Amino acid sequence: MEKSKNNKDKKLYIALIIVIALFFVFLLFPRAYYQRDGGSAIFDSFGGGIIYEIDYRHSLYEEGGNVYYQKGCIIYIFGHEVFNNVHVDYSQPAFEKMMQKLVKLMSSLKAYFPRQSKGGKHATK
Repeated sequence: MEKSKNNKDKKLYIALIIVIALFFVFLLFPRAYYQRDGGSAIFDSFGGGIIYEIDYRHSLYEEGGNVYYQKGCIIYIFGHEVFNNVHVDYSQPAFEKMMQKLVKLMSSLKAYFPRQSKGGKHATK
């Protein structure tokens, strides 16, 4: 009788250890959230980021009327920030300056590639 009780206890402990191990393995698989702000992504554990969260930043950042990119990575483990190298990339041209350059380029290209008539080459008369 006592042997069967020990055997049941042993099976219960093994089952409990397997369930706990599967739970932790399940928490370690990442979930990905992709933001629509220029390429940011957040990866966290299935437990709502309890164990870890990795935040890759690539988003627009406005400062003094100019627009720059904010780039870098933040790592949280058990809710505590352990790594942060997010920085503003001032080497990237501001959005307005890029648009001005694009407009100048488009206007200079119009001189080399004039528009055709509305009917185009193959218009019937």
